[in-house]
Amino acid sequence: MELISQFVLPYWLNLLALFLMALTGAIAAIEEGYDIIGVTALALIAGTGGSLLRDMILQQGIPLFFRDPSFLYAVVIAVLIGIVFRTYIFQNKRPFNISFLLFDALGLGIFGVVGTQMALFAGLASAPAILTGVINATGGGLLRDVLTAREPLIFKPSQYYAATSLAGCIIFVTIALWLGQSAVTAAFTAIFLTFFLRALTMWFDWKTKPLIDVTMLPKKKQE
Repeated sequence: MELISQFVLPYWLNLLALFLMALTGAIAAIEEGYDIIGVTALALIAGTGGSLLRDMILQQGIPLFFRDPSFLYAVVIAVLIGIVFRTYIFQNKRPFNISFLLFDALGLGIFGVVGTQMALFAGLASAPAILTGVINATGGGLLRDVLTAREPLIFKPSQYYAATSLAGCIIFVTIALWLGQSAVTAAFTAIFLTFFLRALTMWFDWKTKPLIDVTMLPKKKQE
């Protein structure tokens, strides 16, 4: 496949994505009042959760973050940054929320491209490769939200999250495979557009809608 031959994923791109997602995990844990163990654990899960799911799908054996200690170092750095700036987090709630969502949006875009490209490299067709990219992008954030008892962004009506990742993965495949353009250009274009679309959904508060008005459903009987 031409995409594979012309595009070797930049090492720092994968590392940056893991760092950003780990940072969102550390920040979320600090906000919940976790101790150092809890903060580190949630940062590790948020940073590596999507990659772990991706590697399981692609059956790549030992996960990448265990084979390369640099990825674990990135998690440690993310934890240290979260600890150093924990006072700022509590004193500047609005800037913190914005920073949290922007870090998450950038990680979403990078991990989507990373997962899609690795799936194509493993020999998957376009559609399952795109799905793998979305799982890679959203897996860590999903685990982070579940473990902190937050409502996962991808399940209930909320601002577009998984949809922006899906759009970015489709853009990557479209530009690189179907339009025959440079895969490097396709990757960075997809990352930028994913981030831009996610930022727009936050700025204008674009949200998905439930398929049915739950208030019209009969209430469950009390046991």
